Amino acid sequence: MSPEEWLASQNKQGAPATPAMDAAIPADQMSPEQWLASQPKPKEMGFFESIGESITGRERATPVTQALPDWASMPELNTFSMASFKSALGTTLTNPQETVQVIKSNFPGVEVRQDEKGNFLLRSSINGQEYAIKPGFQVSDIPRAAAGLAAFTPAGMAIRLYGDSNDYVGKGISGGRVIVRPDEKATFASEENVIAGNVIGYGATSGEIYIRGLVGERFCVRNSGATAVVEGVGDHALEYMTGGTVVILGATGRNIAAGMSGGRAFVLDLDSAAVNGEMVDVLAVPSDQREILKSIVSDFHVETGSNVAADLLATWETSVSRFSMIMPRDYARVLAAIERATKDGLPIDQYVMEVAANG
Repeated sequence: MSPEEWLASQNKQGAPATPAMDAAIPADQMSPEQWLASQPKPKEMGFFESIGESITGRERATPVTQALPDWASMPELNTFSMASFKSALGTTLTNPQETVQVIKSNFPGVEVRQDEKGNFLLRSSINGQEYAIKPGFQVSDIPRAAAGLAAFTPAGMAIRLYGDSNDYVGKGISGGRVIVRPDEKATFASEENVIAGNVIGYGATSGEIYIRGLVGERFCVRNSGATAVVEGVGDHALEYMTGGTVVILGATGRNIAAGMSGGRAFVLDLDSAAVNGEMVDVLAVPSDQREILKSIVSDFHVETGSNVAADLLATWETSVSRFSMIMPRDYARVLAAIERATKDGLPIDQYVMEVAANG
């Protein structure tokens, strides 16, 4: 039996009882069964039905909730005061009923329903889209972090830091979400101050990294699938990136996109001289990417309260023209080949390989 299967078996009705725990046994000497028995029972866990569920995040996950966008990207929240919404954000994953209550009291037009596993689904009164309060595990109110905050964070887990961090934030993140922002009592301008170190998002495969403030060098090096937003970066950002989406809402250092072979980056007021153009082109944001970019900036504003993001959203029709898109040339050719093959009913892999071979 795999560890996941064993863990799941402990929470099913009729599963073998775990051995009684001797209170004298130190935690670091307990067997897995004894440790599990020592943990809070479901009623104490709040949103989760079991400790196993909080670790695996699978019991409540359904295809519907996984496919729907997160509730924090609802258009109703674009201009909402994050200070007023902190009570909901702080308990999103441990008390979804409170989040729903806050949303309903402020946006009575939002329709709320629950799926078969009790997940809350919210329908926007603005665009008619349905959003999900997704199951997971959340850690918040961290004042300061050393290197490697939220490294390898899996799907269903969110970590919020109200303070500053060192290098390697979100290293290898694989589906989770990490938010770094100043304390709400801070009076300085986040877009003018460094809040995290170097090599953030190194080797990330999926998930979100939202950082309100400036960071150091090599932001999102080797990112292959995560979405990352920041208010400014140092040198060598996007180095060897192979996938994912990065949005930079401020100044950059030199040598951007060196060795970048995949993914997209959107940079505000980009100095094209700072871009390493060996493998990428600098383009205006295409029309089919503008709403995607707006949604990412909106989500970033909701999660961090960024004043930069708020100003951009307030004048989006004009401010979107201030963005440039950094696009790897070969990656663009592959995407075009996939679109052509899909349209013409051709075998996608075969067509893409032919395009790659023939240039």
